[in-house]
Amino acid sequence: MQAMRVLVTRAKTQARRTAARLEALGHDVVEAPLLEIVPVDFALPPRSFDGVVITSANAVAAPAASAPLHRLPVFAMGEASAAAARAAGFADVEAIRAAGAAALYADLGARPKLAGARLLHLTGRDRTPAEVPEALSVEAVTAYAAARRDLDPAAATALRAGRIDWLLTYSQRSAAILTAELARLGINRARLSLATLGPLPEPSMTGWRRVVRAARPDEDALFAAAGLLCEKGAETRGSGAYDG
Repeated sequence: MQAMRVLVTRAKTQARRTAARLEALGHDVVEAPLLEIVPVDFALPPRSFDGVVITSANAVAAPAASAPLHRLPVFAMGEASAAAARAAGFADVEAIRAAGAAALYADLGARPKLAGARLLHLTGRDRTPAEVPEALSVEAVTAYAAARRDLDPAAATALRAGRIDWLLTYSQRSAAILTAELARLGINRARLSLATLGPLPEPSMTGWRRVVRAARPDEDALFAAAGLLCEKGAETRGSGAYDG
């Protein structure tokens, strides 16, 4: 496997974890967080719930805020979110492989045992509305905010100099911020290759040298899509085409 030069745009703590994995695989990494995660104090709705939905590990960044919910089962999107929920004090946690909140809701809504269930979704301040199946009742509470950050100057210099083989984004918002930052700084993305964990917003889909999307909503699949592992995780298309 050829060593690659990778730009990681995740929030700081997550970026360091991802960088450590990539470095262990022999790659060179530039950390350039485009989001800063800030826990939000929230008040629980004055009603009972049958379970908690978590679609990001950031949702339990402030464990004390979610403590009254620890007795409830948690339905977490992906292993990372599930691990964060367990570390925050939740005991009954199920990791579900789903590409986004809508897919997670659909999975839960198809379960006979959850028919009529009232679920509390601990979510971010900037979230994409998702369709809720008729079998479920879902109420969202903002548990964290993701503040935008400018692209690090060192990262911008590396991009201009052609010293980055792959840019990694993990969310629609970070992809949109990255696209806007490249435009602001006058960096031509037609020479850059992007690997994304999920669907991209329309303005971020085209204009790249190459775009690949992970075959599954997890980091291993993202690494594989970009050729950072010793397996093929997604089909790729050149000329800025979006694989999705």
